[in-house]
Amino acid sequence: MNDESLRRHLRSALDTPAMPRDEFAAELHDDLAARLRLAPPRATAVASHRRRPHRSTWLLLAATLALLIALLAGLAAAGALPDLLPRGVPVMRQIQIDGQVRVAVRPDRPQALSPGGTLDGFDVRVAEEVATRLGVDAARSTLTVQEMLGPTPAWQLALPSQSLPRGRADEYIASTPYYFWPHYIVVASASPASSIADLADETVCAAQGSAGQSWLSEMESLVPRVLADESACEASVRSGESQAFVSERRLLPDFASDGAFRALSEQPVLLEPRAMLVPRSLPGAREFVAEIDLLIEEMRADGTISELSRTWFGGQDLAR
Repeated sequence: MNDESLRRHLRSALDTPAMPRDEFAAELHDDLAARLRLAPPRATAVASHRRRPHRSTWLLLAATLALLIALLAGLAAAGALPDLLPRGVPVMRQIQIDGQVRVAVRPDRPQALSPGGTLDGFDVRVAEEVATRLGVDAARSTLTVQEMLGPTPAWQLALPSQSLPRGRADEYIASTPYYFWPHYIVVASASPASSIADLADETVCAAQGSAGQSWLSEMESLVPRVLADESACEASVRSGESQAFVSERRLLPDFASDGAFRALSEQPVLLEPRAMLVPRSLPGAREFVAEIDLLIEEMRADGTISELSRTWFGGQDLAR
């Protein structure tokens, strides 16, 4: 009997009130009593009249049913029967029913506010493309990363444009990366430094919880300073408290228009893989992420993500 047959039989048994046949009850009583060594097995014979089941029979039946329920619950809790008990409508099915996917994007870079005040940008366009390929609309929410990763997410798919914070992997499933963000060492324009070696034993700043902080913690030759965000690190370099910082929002074209800072090198010190997130609490979350992975691969193969990247990131292709 396969899983689907077992599921149908169990649901039918639970939905249809019924009483066991007297013969079955008697045979089950004898069998269980013999197995438990409560009484010797009795020879079965066809009775000329129907017997009323003994009270002990019903007790054994009740115990057997309770044991079966406990066993199924235990298997389900252990993940052995993930689809046997009802878990709600799978997220992919719910999206098709609603005709929309609830997407969360952040309001800052890599987004950009158009002159009309409408939020637009790389993640917005990627989210819309995902919805189109799912055959639904994108119901977009604009949230900070802190709001996205709050205790009760109302979204089904999020594009936080940063790595999943440590310790949150048990709450969210990450897709394959859809782009890779470069991080640069940034110094004041007047700094004499031309390589990381020139910053040995100097203080370098990184934003709290960022990929830059993780990278900086592994650089034994640098003295790390961790501040709230990139703006705080910029101020630290301006004041002379730090000699450099690890960029979080800047790309190479940005330095051409900023006379105060420059990238130490055109080569980034790290490429941060950025993925989409799905709450683990959603029914069918893994299947949904698998579908998102397929769509990301399609968009990567047909050049969609590269085209959007070049459009919104100053001609740079961050998809590969």
